[in-house]
Amino acid sequence: MHFCPSYSNDVSRERVHFGVVGTSSGSTWLARLFPRFPQTVPVEVYRYIGKIRMIVAACCVAYNVIAAMSIDFLGLHRERWLTAQIPNGTLIVATGLLGLVIWKGRLEAERLRQLTFVCVALETGSFLVNISLYGSLGSHMVLTAMLVALLYRATFDFRIGAWAVGLFIVGQLAIVGAEAAGWMGAQLAFSERVDDLYASSHRILTIAPLVVMMEVFAFWGVNWMVVRLQHKDRAIRLLRETLAAIEPGKVGRHTGRTLRDTYLVEALLGVGGMGEVYRGQHQRTRRAVAIKLLHPHMVDDPVLLARFRREAEIAGAVDSDHVVEVIDADVDDGQPFIVLELLVGRSLQETVEHSTGMDPAQVVQIASQVAAGLNAAHEASVVHRDLKPENLMLVETPDGLRTKILDFGISKIRGNATAITNEVAILGTPDFMSPEQAVGNNEAVDQRADIFSLGAVLYFALTGRRPFRASSVPSILMKICEEEPPPLVDFRPDLGPRGAQLAAVIAIAMAKRPEERYSTTTQLAQDFAVAAQGALPEEVMRRATTLRRGRPATTGVGDRAVSATNATLPATA
Repeated sequence: MHFCPSYSNDVSRERVHFGVVGTSSGSTWLARLFPRFPQTVPVEVYRYIGKIRMIVAACCVAYNVIAAMSIDFLGLHRERWLTAQIPNGTLIVATGLLGLVIWKGRLEAERLRQLTFVCVALETGSFLVNISLYGSLGSHMVLTAMLVALLYRATFDFRIGAWAVGLFIVGQLAIVGAEAAGWMGAQLAFSERVDDLYASSHRILTIAPLVVMMEVFAFWGVNWMVVRLQHKDRAIRLLRETLAAIEPGKVGRHTGRTLRDTYLVEALLGVGGMGEVYRGQHQRTRRAVAIKLLHPHMVDDPVLLARFRREAEIAGAVDSDHVVEVIDADVDDGQPFIVLELLVGRSLQETVEHSTGMDPAQVVQIASQVAAGLNAAHEASVVHRDLKPENLMLVETPDGLRTKILDFGISKIRGNATAITNEVAILGTPDFMSPEQAVGNNEAVDQRADIFSLGAVLYFALTGRRPFRASSVPSILMKICEEEPPPLVDFRPDLGPRGAQLAAVIAIAMAKRPEERYSTTTQLAQDFAVAAQGALPEEVMRRATTLRRGRPATTGVGDRAVSATNATLPATA
């Protein structure tokens, strides 16, 4: 069975909002003019519209040729109409040629997008030339131009639609001003008298704002409907993808995608709070890998994005056979991803849960390997800060069982700016965090916090239960700061005298004061191995007894732990 590095089987909740959240009700409706999610236009849409554009341009040229042959019949002013067709025909032909390039040219999406902006400008210019001939406010060309602009918004994205409407309104107002000033006659195309609408400049200037307002509201209405439909469609799609991604081994939202033309994304391995992990394959070397991708709705969050990138940075800095190997980290089309070695095995959590604990010999082996991995991290000035059974993978190898440490997502480098300053006060899984983490004093967290967590993990491996149990996070944090775990021998009486010695080693590792714990994970693993043989030195037993009898050094911090948790729970919910 395949398991995902760094992730539990928890399914993330996609939070989808049907609009941009504003600070007040007045700003919310205005914000909904803008899409909440990035709008991507498929290349096929650009090319299909390019084909339509070329056909429409050809029809316009044919219409103008027929109109030129029927000028007298249509009542057009011959000289003025023919003069206007020089720029108008040029714009139409240019639009048709660009439509052919967009349709048949093998261009990338960004280049097609740029050409579409140019086509919009050319087509708007053609409409404005005709509006100057048929009338700036009351002619059929005004309605036609506005409909085309709205179609651009419905077909493409907000920017292209706004570009079309903006150019049209600015050009129309310029023509209105020229007509009102007498620089340009109204309805120049016709040789008959001017309509009453254009009888005076005062009437033109009075009606123009109303017409422009109607055009703005028309665009707002169409845009609002498009945004709502797109948000609902995305919400439904994200929900379906998330539901489909619940069961590992199934097809996920990224399955079949090739990242950076190198990594083929295959079956989903697992889903976590920050992203998804897939089985993948390097296209050239055919090496099987694990690919971790950040949830789409988290890509725009700078804190979460920095934390995701930091995992690759920190894990890559640790050289150990007992730390998951980071192969690559990159971004593909705005999607960050990390490529890790593919691990086949079971997490310690899955191995121990629903049991009464593991054999001490197995736990000794796990303790030794985890200690080696943590020691390599500490020598690289890296503190894991979230060591727990879910982040320890037990992998079968030809040389026997090997333990791998996963998920350096909330790790920090001591004395380095890599730690994110805007992170919430409490980081880590509450059940296995140290007292100094429980009170939110992250600046004081060093390798001894990992030693406390390792002691809690060993307690879990031996007993099959977590060292601190409570019905709420604040209660767990208070117990971490104020209480000792239940005696190990109560759950493993079969261990005999060894049980007391193993409990003594765990007690030192989980001392409330950091300075009273083991100074290195190596010392912890060595004493644990000796205790499993029933040969722990007497001075170590006395040291543990003193810690048990002494009042917890952090007495009084429980209230601070509760306060810190209550202050940060909304941020971490």
